[in-house]
Order: sequence, then structure tokens, then C-alpha cells
Amino acid sequence: MIVDEKEEISKKDKLQKVSKSLLQYSLNDIPSNIPYIQIYLDRCDNLPSMDRDGFSDPYVIFSIISEDDNVSSFKKIQEEHVKSTIVKKTLNPVWNGEHFYLAIPKENKLNKNLYLSLQVFDWDRLSADDFCGNALFGPLQKLPRNTLFQKTLQLVNSQTNATCTIRLMLSNYGLSKEEFEELEVEDLNLEPICINPLQSVLDKIQHSRYAGQFKTKQDEKQFANFLSSKQQLLSTYLNKDWIEVEENNVEVDVNSDEETKGSDSEDEEEQHVRRGSTINNNMSQLKGKVDVKLIIVDQDQDQKLKSTFRTFLSPVLSKLQNNSSMKSLTSKISKDESFIVDNSDKGCSSFGMFHSALIVGQWLIEWNDSGLCVPRKTLSKAALFCADLEPITTLQSLDQALEKLAEIIVEWNTTKKYKSMGGNKNIFGNCQDFCESVLQKIGIKFDYLNNEYMKDFFSDLKRKGSADLRFYCKSDQFITKFGLQEKLLSSTSGKNYIQFHTHEELDNFVNYLLGLDKHFRENYRTAWGFLKGIDRAFWLRYYKYNEMIDRRVKEIERAKKLQFEGYEKYLDNAQKELDEWITQRNQVKPITEETIDEEGEKQSIEKCPFSNPLQTYSLRIYQ
Repeated sequence: MIVDEKEEISKKDKLQKVSKSLLQYSLNDIPSNIPYIQIYLDRCDNLPSMDRDGFSDPYVIFSIISEDDNVSSFKKIQEEHVKSTIVKKTLNPVWNGEHFYLAIPKENKLNKNLYLSLQVFDWDRLSADDFCGNALFGPLQKLPRNTLFQKTLQLVNSQTNATCTIRLMLSNYGLSKEEFEELEVEDLNLEPICINPLQSVLDKIQHSRYAGQFKTKQDEKQFANFLSSKQQLLSTYLNKDWIEVEENNVEVDVNSDEETKGSDSEDEEEQHVRRGSTINNNMSQLKGKVDVKLIIVDQDQDQKLKSTFRTFLSPVLSKLQNNSSMKSLTSKISKDESFIVDNSDKGCSSFGMFHSALIVGQWLIEWNDSGLCVPRKTLSKAALFCADLEPITTLQSLDQALEKLAEIIVEWNTTKKYKSMGGNKNIFGNCQDFCESVLQKIGIKFDYLNNEYMKDFFSDLKRKGSADLRFYCKSDQFITKFGLQEKLLSSTSGKNYIQFHTHEELDNFVNYLLGLDKHFRENYRTAWGFLKGIDRAFWLRYYKYNEMIDRRVKEIERAKKLQFEGYEKYLDNAQKELDEWITQRNQVKPITEETIDEEGEKQSIEKCPFSNPLQTYSLRIYQ
């Protein structure tokens, strides 16, 4: 448990929990010229067994050493130290934040680096205590003062993969907040702890695109609460109302026909799937699967379209729609597509003008210049590439992923700041850093360097800040086998790539390859994976344009009925924009084939070689 104020410790415990040179002071009034560190000992994991019964009786000793000390001789106990209580018969002891005060030596004339030394021992009644392992943390000079953070330390000399988790805060010592933020050091790998998560998010809101969007302070506070609490995230933004499971593994209580509003216009509604479902078996197989995808967005295109296209879809704000104090806000979201303002002067990537995000099931998870991650139900009309990572197939796996996803979102919302590049990575991060942290948290790896085609694509992104949709032919053997000599000459003047300007061009090319090798997917897995990434990005754009076109048609019909002042000019502009969207949609629509059905009616059949992602659950969106 974190203690906000220094508490007095009993005389008996003070000898163990307060280092020798601090004993003379009241802990509520340590002089400002006395440097010290407060330590909260949480737990150790996977300690070695030192006793015959297969367990240990561990305790921890903390002290401060300099870089001149013999760091290999850790069994020696420094005179200035603090010592934890003993936890009997365990290899995974828990201290629940046992609190210590440790003085930092003032005499350091040569400015030697100082380190926190952690030593773990096994207590023995009749013999010398056994050494279990040790760790060093520092240098302390590079840590921020008056800032609480967490660190899990790997123990060395422990015979096992043991760790110790602590929280600590320096007083009257270390760097200022501003100095620490500018320090480009990644090896410390700190986990800042936010004492007041709600206030931290509220402060971010005041300096972001969300500022001034709430009618009352209470509405703003409620929104901040949703983004700063794991449980609130899981029950609102990351709820599982949209999940379907196989019939034989689930009991369903369809007790509600409730519809959740939160769409781009007041006439559209999003129907939740199986609302009120009661799952009785967490190993139940999901209907289809929940895909995790990495999406790359053309930042330049996205910024141009943002004020018109990029809408804020949120089940949380939808649920607040019945709240009279929220009517102004939700009305603005429904009618004004520029709710999220254009921040085109601010970068979103350390590599250039592209933006990384993740799709988990139906949610778009991203980190942008607001410094807040707000899961959104949306598609992207500026997607360049959409790579499959790993699917989630069981409800248990989904629950675990959502728990970890909520944890990492709250951590970034409450402790991280946005910075496109540079700065201290313990404090700052960009969209790419966020994606990597999320994937690491939920245990998914994406190493594009293992795919030679993706490697070229990402190299272009990093070098130029943008990338054309090109498929590079990697060998003469590949070119010869598939007869690509003429295609390369006609499309790229003999260069070794084929470029796709439309979805149909991509589909025709892949169907051509499959016609020559029906096992192309199995025989050329890396090529298939890359081409599918381009295909899924086209589909994302296609569905987004469909959504936008349907909405605009309804708006035009409503304007014709209302005939408000100046509606003729509005209709003219709206129709021009609609025609432009239809043209752009045609560039990203999949290849189709016109056929005649049994009743003699014409119908279009999709011939996309990768299949419709909605039918295969590769993408999940509200219908």
C-alpha cells in the first residue's frame, strides 16, 4: 500500500526500517539537506530453495553502494542498511509494500555513481543465513526526485530466474522533473506510479483535443474516470457485448433488445450482438476468431481527412446520451464530424508521416498527440497496411488479453506523455512505442524483419515517411516461374516490383498467381502475408467509404425534406463530396463478377482471393 505521508514507525521497528543516520530525525520532518530514499518492498518471485523442506525463509536487506565498491562481494552487509521482516516457508514471499527509509551518503566528493543494493537471504535458526541473490539499481543520480515509480529487478547469483519488485522515491536527491524528462536513458526502464490517476487524466484533457468538449465538469470527470480505471475500461470501452461464442458452449440469456447509439449520425444505430449473454465456460470457442492486427495509416492523408472523416465513436458517450447534461456533447458528436480537431502540425511517429495502431477485434487501439488512448469502434480510410498478428480463439484467452490491454491503456493514460521522437522513454512515447508495449503486454510478437517483403515496406516508411503499395519480386526464379517479365516492363519500366493503385489491381494479380500455383499461399507464405496486409488495408478503406456514403445519402435526403435556409448550397457541396467519395471507394473496392441469379436479376459476386474479412471474422464491425 502506498503511503502518501511519512508515518511514524514504532521504536522497535524503526531500528530495522530506518537506516542508522536517520534515526535521530522525526520521519515527518527530515531536513531538506538530508538525502534519502523511501522503499516499498512488494514481493520476490521464484527464489531458490535453501532449506530441506524445499522452501526458504527470505528477508531483504537494502543499502547504498558506490561504483567503486566490489559489486561481486554482495554477501557483505553495509553499515548503513535497512532490513525487511522474514517471510516463512515460501519461494514467492509477499511484503505488501513494507516501508523503509534509507539515507543516501552525502560525502561523494568525486561524484561517483551510487546504486541501490538489494540482497536476499534465507534465515536459519541454527546456522549462518544463506545468500539467495542480489541486484543493483541505479545510478541514483539519474533518477527523478519526489517521484514514485516501480521496478522489478532480476536477481543475480540466485541459481534461479528470481526477481524482486519494489517501489521507491528519492527525496532531496536526484534530478528535477524537467531534467529527467530530457534525459535520454532507456536502460533504467522505470514504471512510474500515478498517485492520482483521475487527476492525471483530467490534466491531459485540459491540454488535448478534448478540452472544452464537455458541458459540465462532472461530465469531464466521468469521461476521465473511464480512461483511468481498469475496471471502468473493461465495463465500458472494452466490454464483450459484441462477442459471439459457439452455441453448445454457452448459456444465453437474451434479456435485452437494447441498442447502443454512438454512430456518425443521429439516424444510425449500432446493434450489440447477444447482449446480456451469460458465459459459463471460459474455454468456450469464439464464433470465428478475434484477430489482433497492426495497422499502418498514411498520416498525411489522415490529417487531410481528419476534420471531415475521423469521427469519435464511443459506447461510453453513447450510454451517456440519456443524460440531459450530455445532450449537447453527444449532439455535437452525432452532427459535427470535426469533434476531433485537426492537429496536422503535430507529428505522430518517430519514423515519419505514418501512424501505427492496433486492431483488437472491433476496437481500434492507438496513441496520439492527446496523450490518451480512447478505444474506438471505427475503420480507417487512410490505411496503408494491415498485418495479421495472432488470433484469439477462446473466451479465456480473450478475457486475459482484455485484462492486460486495460492495464497497459491505464498505465499510458496516467503516466506517459506523447512525444513524436526523443525524450526519456520512461516518461514519453509515440504511437510505435505504444503498439510495442501493448503487444509485449498481451504476449504477441510482430517482427517484420522476418518477412522480407514487409521489411522493404517498413524500410520505405522509415526512410521516406511514406510508402507506395509495391510488391518486390525477390528472385529471377520467381519472375520466370510466374511469367512476370512483361508485367514488370509494362508497369514499372523494367523495375523489379509491381505497384498497386487499386484493390482490383491487387486482386487480379493474386488471382493470376493462384492460377499458376494453386498452393501459392502455402508455397510463398511471406509473400502471401504481405499481399494480404495490403488487401486488408483496402478493405478497411472500402468499408469506411461505404459507411460515409450511406451517411451522406441520408443527410442529403433529410436536407431535401427540411429545406432549411441555404439548403441548396449545402446540397450542391454535399453532392460534390459524395461523388468524390464514390470515386475513391471504387479505387478500394474488391474485384467483383457480374452474374445472373435464378430470377434473372444481376448480382455482383466478390472475387477477392483473400475473402471478405467480415465473413471470415478477420474484421469485426457493427452492422
